[in-house]
Order: sequence, then C-alpha cells, then structure tokens
Amino acid sequence: MMAEVNEVYRHYFKDGFPARTSATIKPWSLPFDLEIECLAVL
Repeated sequence: MMAEVNEVYRHYFKDGFPARTSATIKPWSLPFDLEIECLAVL
C-alpha cells in the first residue's frame, strides 16, 4: 500500500515528502479503532 501512497505524494510534493506516520496492526480484535500521534518541537 505504501507504494501507492508514495505515488500520490510524488504528484503533489516535488521537493520531498512531508512528515507522516503509518502503522498496521493485524489482527485487531477490539471493536474500535485507535490512533495516537504526537508532534514535538524542541
């Protein structure tokens, strides 16, 4: 899947990609989705 995502990014971002995160957890047996992301500037 990341190859397809990178192709879309190449179309819109010519000078490098912006920061991004991606994770896949299989199998996920709980009945809800969970997303946690953090950005820090020091």
